[in-house]
Amino acid sequence: MSIGGDGIKLEYGYDINQIFGINASYQNNNGSKYGVDLDGSTLKIDSDIGYTFKFEEWSVKPYGAVGLARVNEKLSYDGHSDTFKEISLMGGMGVRANLNMGLYTDLRYDFFNADNQDQDQLSLTVGYRF
Repeated sequence: MSIGGDGIKLEYGYDINQIFGINASYQNNNGSKYGVDLDGSTLKIDSDIGYTFKFEEWSVKPYGAVGLARVNEKLSYDGHSDTFKEISLMGGMGVRANLNMGLYTDLRYDFFNADNQDQDQLSLTVGYRF
């Protein structure tokens, strides 16, 4: 059973050059579906590979990502609970748009396998580049 949830994501990334970048993120999510409550978190470390297309005032980078995801989840239902922790290979894809003033937005889709189930996460991030 896959349960969706909403949460918050904190991330840090560094562009090595116009093609390669490294990223670390922590995502906390909670939700409830079909009488099952979810309390979970995901820690990811990955590398994105794409090409940054530069324009006058902004740039855009479509990319693929590969890395590791550490999943912590607790499912509660009918007075019972199941907990699991697992590390899995992950893949992803996304597109990041940067404004020259430092603001950026990143739309990203990640997928991995945890507890013998395919998991996926979609995120929209707005941030500031230093």
